[in-house]
Amino acid sequence: NIIINENIVTAQKQKCKSYSFDNGKLIFKETTNIEDIKKIQNFAKNLFKDKNFDISIDSLFIPNSIFYYCYRTDTKKIVNFMRYTWYLPKYPLPCMLASKEATQEHMRLSEPKVKLYGEIFAPFNKTLSAVKAYKEFVKNLLEYCLNNNIYKVYTTYSVIDSLSGIMFNKYFGFTKSNIILKYGDFKDDWILIEGKPELMSLKLNKFIGIKEKVF
Repeated sequence: NIIINENIVTAQKQKCKSYSFDNGKLIFKETTNIEDIKKIQNFAKNLFKDKNFDISIDSLFIPNSIFYYCYRTDTKKIVNFMRYTWYLPKYPLPCMLASKEATQEHMRLSEPKVKLYGEIFAPFNKTLSAVKAYKEFVKNLLEYCLNNNIYKVYTTYSVIDSLSGIMFNKYFGFTKSNIILKYGDFKDDWILIEGKPELMSLKLNKFIGIKEKVF
């Protein structure tokens, strides 16, 4: 339940999920625990070591985010993660802290006073364990979005990463925009894509059910 008045936002959330899958080889964990988040950020920093990933900037999202990550049962090593950041009505934030390449303006949300929006940060790669983790992220996030009437979700992919562009459209149902964003000192140009969860659900459920070897 979310109660909003002039100055206060109070949110009550169900207990974070944690369970094993892939015959016990992988663990899915939903978390807001700061120690877990530090592990995820260090993983992301290593993953994006050639792009100047800044943990201090990423940490600005922590207060209004939920994190999903998966790790191996035997080694405890993280295989992939997803950060979902929500924007509440009457309290819009600059979307992704990124600016439009052409104008240097921040993204603005349409109807921020009445609609619920979300932003996804979840690198996609086609290693087997990472894809299995991604399916768990998608399953849990779709459930969250549909249960909480999320109007629209945003994410981006690098202009040089054609695989993610194909994946996000073909398997997830995202629509490509003509907006290119820049994340300050974070390298590359990033294409903004968006989707409405209720319209994406058919494709997402198909993705959840397909065999990982297709990648």
